[in-house]
Amino acid sequence: MGEGIIPPQMRGCRSSVVTGDGCPILGLTDISGWNLYSRVAPFADCGKFTPPEGTAILCQERPPSKRPGPFGYVWDLESVPRKRFELGPKTGRKLGEFAKRAIIHQPWDYASSVLIDLVRFMNPLLLRSVLTVANRARFYRLGGEIPQ
Repeated sequence: MGEGIIPPQMRGCRSSVVTGDGCPILGLTDISGWNLYSRVAPFADCGKFTPPEGTAILCQERPPSKRPGPFGYVWDLESVPRKRFELGPKTGRKLGEFAKRAIIHQPWDYASSVLIDLVRFMNPLLLRSVLTVANRARFYRLGGEIPQ
């Protein structure tokens, strides 16, 4: 029943995530590990912790000031994590473990990023004078370098 309204390429899809069988993302799923990773990737320093097995590719040599903002790690299809890991709960667990190790070994960097975003959420105009246009652009952009 209802098969007539489901496009042929989506028939047989068994979940709401990209599963490797060509099914598109259809709804809600657990990508909390990806979200946590995207939060720490802009500052994670693998010299301060040992990345979990299979995640060393996520270590970056470029300084934090030259890295994309959080959105660039999950939604930019050209980013290292999107090229190397399939978006979904299974890979999210690996990325989440990477993120947890970064947080444990860089708690002040994590706290700083969370507090800045909390203030930004509560009162976007308050940070307007504190954050430069380049810093705001770094947070929201998908990739590239901060404009000088």
